[in-house]
Amino acid sequence: MNHESSKNENALYILGSRGHGSEVLEAARAASASESSGDRLVVEGFLDDDPALMGTEVQGSRVLGPLDDPRLEGANAALGVGYPQTKLRVVSRVKSLRPRWPTIVHPASTVASMTGLGGGVLVQAGAVLSTNIALGDFTTVNLAATLSHDVVVEPFATVSPGAHVGGNVRIGEGAFIGIGASVVQGTTIGAWSVVGAGAVVVHDVEPNTVVAGVPARIISRRSEGWQHG
Repeated sequence: MNHESSKNENALYILGSRGHGSEVLEAARAASASESSGDRLVVEGFLDDDPALMGTEVQGSRVLGPLDDPRLEGANAALGVGYPQTKLRVVSRVKSLRPRWPTIVHPASTVASMTGLGGGVLVQAGAVLSTNIALGDFTTVNLAATLSHDVVVEPFATVSPGAHVGGNVRIGEGAFIGIGASVVQGTTIGAWSVVGAGAVVVHDVEPNTVVAGVPARIISRRSEGWQHG
């Protein structure tokens, strides 16, 4: 029997085994338990580049090898990291292995039927996604975050726990919305920008900009392309 035919099509590897990775493990287990038996993903373990973690266990799941472990080739993968720049780096690192990127939606979240979900999306427990929302590839909507109507979240962006996003907001590629932040209706968060924890965004945020405070103000600017550094 060749390697391809013996591969478990439902096997899932989580890339990154630290704190966020353990939360992804729980979400994947919960999502799998809510699926019919033929569609259930089975977490085979973690892949992580830290040699000190090899062979260790996280909530009963073992760290099996580095990110580019050959067993990932053509297999199902989930990002165990939440920061946009790190997500981009991990996806780029394993691209040659052509993994599949299933969407993981925790059954304790609320996701309207008119929601578009890209590959590698994570929607965590307690998140509420209203109607006509689009989540791009590798986006993260974390614990108890809320997205109102007609929100667009572009690839690699992350909405942190307890953040609230009003209707008709566009969150650009790789943008990071911090814990407990609020984004008012109709605003645009530029690509690879950062909204600090607890900030209240009432105006558009330019790309590559860090904002914080109530109301949110510019703290710093980053050079274009900084995410590839």
